[in-house]
Amino acid sequence: MTTRALVHAAAWWDAEAGPPRAELLPRAERLAASFSTRILAHVLGGVAERSPVPLSDVPWVLGSAIGTPGPELRRALVPSRGLALVHAGPATVAMALVEALGRLVEHEVVLVAFVQDVTPPRHEALAAALLLSRAPAEARESRPRSPSEGPPTGAALVLEAPSLRRTSSHSGRPASDHPLLAARALARAVLVGRPTVETVPCVGVDRPEHWRIELSVAI
Repeated sequence: MTTRALVHAAAWWDAEAGPPRAELLPRAERLAASFSTRILAHVLGGVAERSPVPLSDVPWVLGSAIGTPGPELRRALVPSRGLALVHAGPATVAMALVEALGRLVEHEVVLVAFVQDVTPPRHEALAAALLLSRAPAEARESRPRSPSEGPPTGAALVLEAPSLRRTSSHSGRPASDHPLLAARALARAVLVGRPTVETVPCVGVDRPEHWRIELSVAI
């Protein structure tokens, strides 16, 4: 199985980026919000600036180790088309993308976001988001292209089903070391216009197969 989508916008946050701005939240709620809500609001703000449609009008998929977004974020930007939560350990990025790509069958645009608060001593706080639409070959050809579908060229994401493969050498650390490293790498690659390939292990610890996520960028 190979599934494709276009990437319209991306954003990421980690400790090196400095304090999260979280400007989607009103100031009073921003000050009272949990840290995970603030970093998620930060990346969603970056995506919202580049999105052809309001984020509240597209379905969300959230890959997370912390449960649902805080009430502050839900009040500020409630997704009218639903929110799906995905938590699959080291396979969270791949399984959230599976869910998001599946929703593109019925929706033209889907937001997939990832967030994890710091969990000492193993994991740093991290958030990332991608705004996806159908790839041209998978879009309906019976009507003119909607503005929400974006241009026919740009960053394209391909997700390949698990198989025996080597992990990507440029990921820095094994994917199992932080379940969201691949999401950050993908968002960074979109923003700088650089192709990348990320590998994500399956859910079962006894399975050697890996998902392959390829991001290509039109020149």
